[in-house]
Amino acid sequence: GFQYRFFFTSSERLIIQEARVWQDDEDIFELLDGTSEQVNIWGIDLPIRLQLMHSHWYCRALKCITLRPRVFNQRAIRFLLMDTGPTGPWGWYQVPDHLKDTAVSDLLSKP
Repeated sequence: GFQYRFFFTSSERLIIQEARVWQDDEDIFELLDGTSEQVNIWGIDLPIRLQLMHSHWYCRALKCITLRPRVFNQRAIRFLLMDTGPTGPWGWYQVPDHLKDTAVSDLLSKP
């Protein structure tokens, strides 16, 4: 299953984190703020459909963002955004249907 953590930062911002209970790794995904105001800050370069129709989960350890359905218990990854480094833009691709439930680390290792 999945474990969720909810807490407030010192600035009273709600943080939601998700981790797989059965995995030994520490891949923790944090739900990015999907309000229009915040998406205009961190996701302004995303196409509007990717901004509005998905939830956005950031993993610091893997340096990626997964785009999934907005319903919390639907975890199928639709798009994967990858940090290509300090000088490059984020790379992204649409995840094929047959790979939607694949672990993110496995998706990142595919050519």
